[in-house]
Amino acid sequence: MMRRIRLDVAIIGGGPSATYALDRLSAALINCRPARPLEIGIFERTGKFGCGSVHADDQPPTSYMNRASADIAVGAGRMVEDGMDLRLGESSFLAWAQAQGLDAHGAPSDTPLRGEATPSRALHGAALVSAFAAYRERIERNGLGRCHLYPDEVEAIRRPAQDAPFELRVRDGRNNTKVLQARHLLLVTGHTRTRTEANDATLDHAAQTFPGLCYMANAYPLTEIEDRVDVPSAKICIKGMGLTAIDLMLYLTEGRGGRFERDRLGKLSYLRSGREPHYLCAISPSGGLITARPKNEKAATGAAPHSGVFYTKTAIDRLRCTRGTRRKLATGEFRDQLDFEMDVLPLMVLEMALVFFGTGRDSETRDLLRRAGEPLCERFLVGSTSDGTSIDEIIAPLQQLGRRIGAPSGFDWRAEFYPTLAGDDFHDEVLNCAERDLRRARTGNLSDPWKCSADAVWRDLRGVHNHLLDFAGLTAESEAEFQRIYLRAYHRTSNGACKESVEKIICLGRSGLVDFGFGPSAGASFDGGSRTYVVTSSRRPPVSVNTVIFGYQRRFHPETDLSPLYRSSIADGLFTLWVNPGADVDFVSGAIAIDRHHHPLSADGAAEDRITLVGTPIDGVRYFQQTLARPNATNDVIEQLSRWAVQLVKGFSETGPVKERKAVKGVVPC
Repeated sequence: MMRRIRLDVAIIGGGPSATYALDRLSAALINCRPARPLEIGIFERTGKFGCGSVHADDQPPTSYMNRASADIAVGAGRMVEDGMDLRLGESSFLAWAQAQGLDAHGAPSDTPLRGEATPSRALHGAALVSAFAAYRERIERNGLGRCHLYPDEVEAIRRPAQDAPFELRVRDGRNNTKVLQARHLLLVTGHTRTRTEANDATLDHAAQTFPGLCYMANAYPLTEIEDRVDVPSAKICIKGMGLTAIDLMLYLTEGRGGRFERDRLGKLSYLRSGREPHYLCAISPSGGLITARPKNEKAATGAAPHSGVFYTKTAIDRLRCTRGTRRKLATGEFRDQLDFEMDVLPLMVLEMALVFFGTGRDSETRDLLRRAGEPLCERFLVGSTSDGTSIDEIIAPLQQLGRRIGAPSGFDWRAEFYPTLAGDDFHDEVLNCAERDLRRARTGNLSDPWKCSADAVWRDLRGVHNHLLDFAGLTAESEAEFQRIYLRAYHRTSNGACKESVEKIICLGRSGLVDFGFGPSAGASFDGGSRTYVVTSSRRPPVSVNTVIFGYQRRFHPETDLSPLYRSSIADGLFTLWVNPGADVDFVSGAIAIDRHHHPLSADGAAEDRITLVGTPIDGVRYFQQTLARPNATNDVIEQLSRWAVQLVKGFSETGPVKERKAVKGVVPC
């Protein structure tokens, strides 16, 4: 018999975004006491409340964050939303770790964790778990609500009649089903777990048909590999050379007893354990490794983020007026869409050139560079520059001035967006490129011209990117191209791996533990004759393997997501897919359609204002939805969660601010 429970609000998903949501909700409740304590339900399939699966606090120690300890937070910075001051307590990861007396791996240490140290993801997960508990305790301590934790999966949402509560069909780990009711829903379901995609279906089918073959569509949790593969005898191909692939490579080597050691000169070497895979290779469309995240000199020196000069929100608005193609969106609004390559890329490259040649220069020289670029930029914005004008022509004045002032040479913007490998030995070239990039990363994001320009434009101007991209800011054809080419450039250069991990991967390659020699456009397929998988490329003979692991974090799509929640919600008409209307062909990325307030659009076009979506399922309507919190900084996810919390609490409010009670002993304040 199904048991029914009534909730005021259900938070579906219990990872980092749920922790941020509980932070914002507790702050809003402190500001505006509800008429009665709220019944709050949090649902997390894995039972890992606060951290979720990707940032689990018990994952292998070989997986690292890709940012320094001082650049991580477990809650929001100071914010004012609709008159409410939502800053409560300390949200710094570094302060938490130092208070606990932990090193970067979570081990007790008498030496305080340094801000520049890169922590393990497990330690970040532990901090999130602690913060989640503190935010929950804050709500309950002050009599503002009761938080019910459900280690279950929400499989379906039934739309109610008029203003009745939603019904949630929930399945627990024992395969029991129950129905709960909730008046308001927040969906923060995080990284997607996917089914096998169509182009890998033959690999999956072969693994199910022939003993000795293994195909893994999801890399996480990493420990599942050993349940399915005899690693020492396995020949493994990892499809991917980014963050997930690095986690896999380190887990299959260092995680199985191998050790990295330095000699007296500081050179890193790898000592085998004998438990590593018999053969291990990695392939990707570009053939190259993800770049290293640079040393954050901005945080260390207090330098302000870069403010755009040529690539700005104002410039985007002007381009929409002069070059935009008008389309009507599902929200009912009209959008003047741009073509990224024709209309926007020239300004991005010009901005990168400005930063590149101005790196390490005084303000007078940077002003000279700005003035050199202004005339062609203005002509481009007003539309007097013909579409045939090349990017090289637009940046030529800065190139010429850069040579005159003795600035670094070699501003090759094509290498940034369209990396290629040269030479006959791709393995050696991949490692050479990675070593050059690592040297730049160690120099820092204010001192190295390449790292400085990439960090300034891709990271610091993320708000401009959102202004350009969100809600079908590009034409359908251009958005498809942007996701296929330029979003990869963003992830490769902006979301780079930590320097420690990259150095280890280079060491594994030099030691012969990982084969990077297949080059661009390599692939893995099933060979029916030999009943094995084969890794192929145009530049070397095929190599047989018996295990293929998909080493990417795929973009969300309801049809490939393992959870039935979004598919069932679309089938019931509660949710719809976002569509960017094209002249000939529409672009459908797989994101859930929402309005400007993050409420889903139903099949009849209406917005359901008691449901709010934040994160991965709407990435493609709103971009960059997987951003983690940083100290004293905000981002689109934090801002939206703040708006959600304030509007939710105002609907239940009775009085003004609450005088907060002291924390219970033993709960770590965050």
